[in-house]
Parts: sequence; C-alpha cells; structure tokens
Amino acid sequence: GETAGLQEELGMKKTKISEVLDGKGSEIRTIKRTDTVAAAAARMVENNCGSLIVSDGQSIAGIVTERDCLRHVADESADSHNARVSDIMTSDIIVASPTQSVTGCLSIMTKKRFRHLPVVEGKRIVGILSIGDLVKAAIEDQQVEIHYLNEYIQGNYPALTAASA
Repeated sequence: GETAGLQEELGMKKTKISEVLDGKGSEIRTIKRTDTVAAAAARMVENNCGSLIVSDGQSIAGIVTERDCLRHVADESADSHNARVSDIMTSDIIVASPTQSVTGCLSIMTKKRFRHLPVVEGKRIVGILSIGDLVKAAIEDQQVEIHYLNEYIQGNYPALTAASA
C-alpha cells in the first residue's frame, strides 16, 4: 500500500532475522537428550545463556530452557538427580527462517509465549535468538523510522528537495 511505498522511498526497511544473527553471531549451544537436567542448567550458567538446543545427532530433537529447569527443580515430585533433558525439553518447537522479519517473529513469540527462537535454513540450525535480541532490533528499526519520518515532515528529506528544484 501507500505506507509500504513511502517506507521504501524513505529508505526504511524491516530488519530480517539474518541481519540480527549477523550482529549477534551464530554460536549454537547444544546438549544431548540423555544428559542430566543438572548438566543442562550448569551449561546454561557457564555460557550465560537461557536455552540449549537439544541435539539428536545432526538433527534438532528440541530445546531446553532455564524455565524448563526451574520448573523441574520446583516440582517436589521430580527426581532431580536422575532426570534427563528429554524429560523436560520441548520437542515440538517453532523455528524461524533467516528471511523472516523481526516483527513477524516477535508476534509469533508473543502469541505463543516463548522466549527462544531457533533459526533454521533448510534442515540446518544457523542460530538462536532470544526475545530480547528481537526487541532490540525492533526498537532500532523504529528509531530509524522515526528519524526518517521527522526529516520527511520537516521537509529535510533529500529526495523531496531534489525533486522540487
């Protein structure tokens, strides 16, 4: 529509997931489904991260998060010493593609109420983003958009001054 045309004319764009990964890096921390919950918690603490991809050879078996570990520890009936990652992980995960938009992924994460999003290209995992990573990118997009719109409103946009000359 007209808004998209104006955004394109002003040079505004919506950031793609691949651009966020380029800035953040694509280090993927994994754990095996047979590892203990305690090992998963220790690895997250050691790496200062909130989630681990559960690997099953070359494929993704699921994801385990700090919240999964916390819920397990808080469950008084749980066997904390013998529990395996497979006991607490989420196996039916939602993934993103590098070409998806930040705002689209934020919308899905908010509606489905999860905080860590694996990024997959083909069958290969290429990164993982947190909701914080995506919120930061969305704020940066909005700041750029506000800047360009202010310039446009004030008549300082170069395309307008060149066209009226």
